[in-house]
Amino acid sequence: MVRQIVKDDALIIRQFFKRLHMLCLSVLIVIPMPATAEDDHHNHSSAPEHQSTTLQHNDENGDEHTDEHGDEDVKIKISKESMDLVGIKLDILRFQESAIQIDVPGEVIFNNEKTAHIEPRISAQIIAKYVYNGEHVAKDQPLVKLSSVEVAKAQSELLFAAQDWHRVKNLVDIGAVSQKDHNNSKIQFEHSFAMLQLYGISKEEIESLVEKETGSAATGEFNLLSPMDGTIVETNVTIGNYVDEGKTLYKIIDESSLWVNASTPSSASHDISVGQTARVKFHNHTLVGTVSKIYHTVDEVTRRKSVLIEILDSNEILHPGDFVEVSIELSDEAQAIVVPEQALSRVGDGDWVIYLQNPDGTFSPVEIERLGVFGKNVKISGVEAGMTYVSDGAFYVHSEAQKDQFEVHNH
Repeated sequence: MVRQIVKDDALIIRQFFKRLHMLCLSVLIVIPMPATAEDDHHNHSSAPEHQSTTLQHNDENGDEHTDEHGDEDVKIKISKESMDLVGIKLDILRFQESAIQIDVPGEVIFNNEKTAHIEPRISAQIIAKYVYNGEHVAKDQPLVKLSSVEVAKAQSELLFAAQDWHRVKNLVDIGAVSQKDHNNSKIQFEHSFAMLQLYGISKEEIESLVEKETGSAATGEFNLLSPMDGTIVETNVTIGNYVDEGKTLYKIIDESSLWVNASTPSSASHDISVGQTARVKFHNHTLVGTVSKIYHTVDEVTRRKSVLIEILDSNEILHPGDFVEVSIELSDEAQAIVVPEQALSRVGDGDWVIYLQNPDGTFSPVEIERLGVFGKNVKISGVEAGMTYVSDGAFYVHSEAQKDQFEVHNH
């Protein structure tokens, strides 16, 4: 018997401190009222009552009573003065056209389809460096000059083949050489020309070499050109160094088109498809892009999927490595009840409620279900259109409900 009493006392103490903690978090606004002598007598014998808010529990007959087992019939009464003071606003629940969207974090990365790696196709020595990291370059602009013994040999072969082809063309016109010799000379010239192109030398540079018609022009030097307009973001060029074929000397990106790697919940990624609209927020800028790729693997740690969004950024607002906020539209909905985010309050069990106004002017919490985000609003279910609800200032109403509910349970 003694043990049972001790357990009951301990339970009461824990409940008291829990409710006291909730009371301390509440925002209390009390409107003073003139006190009569009779009121003063009662104030000395019982707990004070707030004039601005009261909590009522009604039974089936409409009588007020204290219910310690739930708050399904909670009614919060707030004076007009208090509502004006704290900025409580009311609105009517109504259907609106909406589009469900999710907000996820993202990181700006290179668009691999708009990226170029400048690599020599043959081992060579770096003779000159024309551009540096961070510079903007145009298509066909020279980037670096290289020198190679093998290229020098190929240049010499081309010059010899060009001279022979020029001679044979003149002789064939007077019938001094056979058609076979004519064809062989032409093939040899075209083969030598193509070999230099395979080394990465431009057609214009090769034609300029042929026009010189002298063996001294076969220096083995040649330029690597930019294949696109873009920005140099990586350089590995030191004059005098020997580089192997396939070594990246420059990395060029077109920053007018970037990718955003958005980290999406695995469940939501099933509702995303290529071509959907996405909005990327970076500081005070918002850019519109489209979903270009959806990865099929889930990250082992975060359990999220990556979705690539292509952004056209001609003003170069974004740069690789920037962290951004991404909003992706999942689907279009014809009609839905939509309320502002601040109209929702979360109760102790994790559920969401909004506060509806009763015919007598009081407010009652009604549990709802969040169905999706619509800009700064939320699509909900569990309520009917046409009802009056607290659209702004729900935090105060919610705190009053918690405070008064604590007082009711404490009596």
